[in-house]
Amino acid sequence: MNAGGPVRRVIDDRFELVNRLGSGGMGMVWRAHDLALHRDVALKEVRPPDPALAENDPEAARLLRARVLREARALARLDHPGVVTVHHIVDGGEHAYPWIVMELVPGASLAERLAEGTLTPVEAAELGRGVLSALRAAHDRTSSSPSGTATEKAKEAETANEAKTKDLLTPAGARSVIAALKPVMGGNRVTSFSLYEEHARIEAPVKNKKGLYDVYAYRDGEATRERAGGTLMPGAKSVDLEKFDWDALPGLIRRADKALGVTEPTSHYVDIDPASPFDDYQPTLSVYVSDEYGGAYLRADINGKVLKKYPRNG
Repeated sequence: MNAGGPVRRVIDDRFELVNRLGSGGMGMVWRAHDLALHRDVALKEVRPPDPALAENDPEAARLLRARVLREARALARLDHPGVVTVHHIVDGGEHAYPWIVMELVPGASLAERLAEGTLTPVEAAELGRGVLSALRAAHDRTSSSPSGTATEKAKEAETANEAKTKDLLTPAGARSVIAALKPVMGGNRVTSFSLYEEHARIEAPVKNKKGLYDVYAYRDGEATRERAGGTLMPGAKSVDLEKFDWDALPGLIRRADKALGVTEPTSHYVDIDPASPFDDYQPTLSVYVSDEYGGAYLRADINGKVLKKYPRNG
């Protein structure tokens, strides 16, 4: 019986919610206390923009859950001071959205800092370097070996190839990646494909091993299998990269630069979704554009027709 005090919310019989830290389009982040290890953590409660998504569109809800789990597991594999550590996933099963348990990082948000005034050039540069370093760790993560660390290998590769880097965000660049991947993967079908100016990250189904996927990378003209990925979520879709109209890519990038409110973009990348739950599960291509303050993106179909724009101030 409640004697009139506050109602306690304990997740998974272990994480007691203390107070809300913030919220966004995909959920809410709480400060929570780990009752087992006696420490405070950040707990992300995944909530779709449409609270009735699971009831109205069970397939979209399933795909959203699968994406959240995939991204959390990818984040958990990173070890970088600029990347929050994922401690645990509370997964209630296929009919529930997961909770993501992360380290609690003290400090104010960028929005709170900007509310106090404009960043100095030194502060902005330090922030940009930190973000860039974290992104490189995420994009270029490789297994360490006796010949050197992943960071050392990345620096050596950048130095040796700086003068001959080819922009992959062009029709010819994208097709060169696809051509290099085909003999390594044994085909063109992927479950995840992210293309950057200088490299690409890919996940693809394993040939003759249903339900499994491998992780691949492309850099400096070479496609390689990085590692075994794991088990695909039930019902996961794949798509043939050659089905996309890559000739439409330059126009999509120009449109993103002009229409999304990022006036001086510093980076771009492309992401393929084999079955977008927001577009009747058709394959889509998203073009992301960003600067030091954040980013925006637009989503198009395989023929380059823009389906939806998500501007910075939209």
